[in-house]
Amino acid sequence: RAKVTEAAEATSAAPTYFPHFISEYGSFFDGGLHLNNPCLAALYEAQALWDQKCDLVVSLSTGTKEGTSTEIRDGLVGLANWMVNFVTSAQKWYDDLLSEQRKLGFWCTRIDPILKTEFQLDSTMIDEMVKETTTWLDGQKIELLRLADRLWATMF
Repeated sequence: RAKVTEAAEATSAAPTYFPHFISEYGSFFDGGLHLNNPCLAALYEAQALWDQKCDLVVSLSTGTKEGTSTEIRDGLVGLANWMVNFVTSAQKWYDDLLSEQRKLGFWCTRIDPILKTEFQLDSTMIDEMVKETTTWLDGQKIELLRLADRLWATMF
């Protein structure tokens, strides 16, 4: 069995930021390169572990830049950027989760703050991130109360 610290190093080995992780089990890169939104995998694993239907799945995002486009831009660089965004898109995985929702009968929601600033992975603008996220959350009070009600209801 791998140690928790080894699993953390393996799943966070983001190319260009951290080296890939090598252990007796193989060579590993950032888990987001394969499964950037693990909700669907977590849903299946939870059902396998507890052998019961899941009531609720909440997908938490780190935020999306306002007006982000999924279109392919001209040129090789545009295509390469689109490919990276496609592979690492958490929204794509959430869309797959929504299709499973209809089949398996659970309720799911995604909390995905829409931000005015595009923050880079290594950004140190923490105060600005908190401000923009808080502003977005303030406008989502009804949806968050509905989520709180559903979370409360799943306890019984």
